[in-house]
Parts: sequence; C-alpha cells; structure tokens
Amino acid sequence: MSRITSSQIKLTAGSTTVATTVTQNTATNDAIVRPSSPLRADTRYTVTVSGASDKAGNLVIPSTWTFLTGPAPTVTSKTPAVGATKVRRAANITARFSEPVTGYATATARITRASDGAAVTATVSYSSSTRTVTVNPGSNLAANTVYRVSLSNGITGIRDIAGNPIDFTTWTFTTGTSY
Repeated sequence: MSRITSSQIKLTAGSTTVATTVTQNTATNDAIVRPSSPLRADTRYTVTVSGASDKAGNLVIPSTWTFLTGPAPTVTSKTPAVGATKVRRAANITARFSEPVTGYATATARITRASDGAAVTATVSYSSSTRTVTVNPGSNLAANTVYRVSLSNGITGIRDIAGNPIDFTTWTFTTGTSY
C-alpha cells in the first residue's frame, strides 16, 4: 500500500466526522485509526476507506463497515452516599461499578474540598472481585466540611475492559465531628 492518511480513512458517528490519527504499519499493510477522544458508548460508528492505492497506483475498492460501541460502565453504589451528612472523618470513599474497570488512579478518582477545590492527598485502589474503587485519604478529613468525589472519564480515565469510558461522575458528602 502507498501511504494511508486520515483523508482516505474516515470515522463517523451518523453525519459527524470523528477526529482521528491514522498510522500505517508498512510491514503488515495495516492502517491504525486512533480517535482523538474516547468514542461514545452505545453509538454506531462507520469506517469508510476510499482513495487509497497500492504502490503501483491502483486504487483500492472503496469499502465501508460499521460497529457499535458497547455500553458504558456505570457506578452502581457510592459510599458515602450522595449528600450524606455526619460522615466519619476517617472513612474511605468507594464506588462500585457495573462491570470490571481500568484506568483508576489518583488523577481519575479523587476527592476535593468543595469550598475551594483543594485536593485531598489519597491513595486509590481497586478490588476486581467486587469491582470497587476505594479512595483512602492520607489523613482524617476536616470536621463539618463538604467534600466532592470525582470519577473521571477522559482519555486516561476510568473505562471498562473494552475501552468504554464511564460517564463523568461526581457527588458530595459532609463530614461530622467524630473520627
């Protein structure tokens, strides 16, 4: 194959063109199409190849195929609950998912003070047996303070094994006075 470009391989969702980067493995003649942002869950995409040619200049027969992305993983339970009050200051924060996930890390599962956005130092772990992400603050949280938990879905965010990102998830809770 001659050099393949993103103008010869297009990815669309309905009538919307998806920004991609196209690279080529000349040893195997594979074209690799990488979307610039995560694909949406439960969406039908179309790949169209046209205008490509072999090294002799012969045009490749145009082809089109479609695929459907899978469902996005969802958060099935949150601890503390949304809007909870009098939460123990030493409590861990957990989020359980509808299916196994990857991409959990301090940057994608975080806790901040709601009043000023100050990040709380924490470690993040994951239990594959319960599909639960745990955010463990490095020290007790401040008393009578509202905190925000955020679960990110960006290009390196939390996603299922197939690569479907979660919907960005956030909730708040308020600590009590006791540890």
